[in-house]
Amino acid sequence: MVGAIGPTEILLILPVVVLIYVWSFWKIFKKAGYPHWYFVVVFIPGVNLIALFYFAFAEWPVHKALKEAGVEFPPKKS
Repeated sequence: MVGAIGPTEILLILPVVVLIYVWSFWKIFKKAGYPHWYFVVVFIPGVNLIALFYFAFAEWPVHKALKEAGVEFPPKKS
């Protein structure tokens, strides 16, 4: 059958998708100021949803550092 994806193709594509997924969350957590190994929580069902809401609404370490340095974030529009 033309155009069908079989188990072999899935086994070749899946590791690439997982690596991109892990790498992107690694970078996000690192830039936010969290330990970059926090990406592990995105693989735990249920915990990943809790972590999503926590990271969305918590004050990030990078924002705390900016506040301590006296930098206003986000900057007010003039």
